[in-house]
Amino acid sequence: MKNEKITKKLKWIITIMIILLLTTITFSILITKNIKENHKKEVVELKSEIYNLSYKVKSETEISDSLFTILESNEYLYWIIEQESSIKIPNHVNPKFIRYMYKEAISKEIPIDIMFRLVKKESSFYSNAISYMGAYGFMQLMPRTYKWYCVRLNIDEQPYTEEKNIYIGTYMLAELYEHWYNKIEKLNFSNNIEREAWEHTLASYNAGIGRVKYYGGIFNNEGVSNYITFITQNYQ
Repeated sequence: MKNEKITKKLKWIITIMIILLLTTITFSILITKNIKENHKKEVVELKSEIYNLSYKVKSETEISDSLFTILESNEYLYWIIEQESSIKIPNHVNPKFIRYMYKEAISKEIPIDIMFRLVKKESSFYSNAISYMGAYGFMQLMPRTYKWYCVRLNIDEQPYTEEKNIYIGTYMLAELYEHWYNKIEKLNFSNNIEREAWEHTLASYNAGIGRVKYYGGIFNNEGVSNYITFITQNYQ
């Protein structure tokens, strides 16, 4: 009788231990999955931060050439861009232009996903792209717009370069964003001012700020809506 009681007690202990073990394994799997997702995000943010600060660090401290070979490699930069924008940089584009786009986006505080999804939408990264309206280059600038900004920013109009196209295009984006952010903030009608400001910015870049102002905001146009949706797809 005593042995039966001991056996029954052991069975209960073993059962409880199995339940606890299965519960622990289940929670471990869930926690590991969550850690992996968060870790991936943190790795992207960390690598981006390292890249953005790399030139400053290089100028102020001594750092091994091998490390900067990695930091300055096209693969490293392209990886960051793809993680943040879901855009794969095509082989036909010269890497120096991708670096310049990235540099200008960072310096003008344009989100990387917005920057590279816009270039993808505008020109598919073809520097010689020309639209039926006459816009040209990576950023698809209209000739009149390009000339006006050259005068305003004291840039020599000729010779034309892809870098000037990128510089002026990113300047326009940053300026439009500042305009709409301040306006939306003042009106206080949005819970997500940054997103609203970028949507108005993109509508203005695509259709002209005059039209957006005329309609009092983003107007009902399928082309403009699709343009905004594509570029803000990854924007949080």
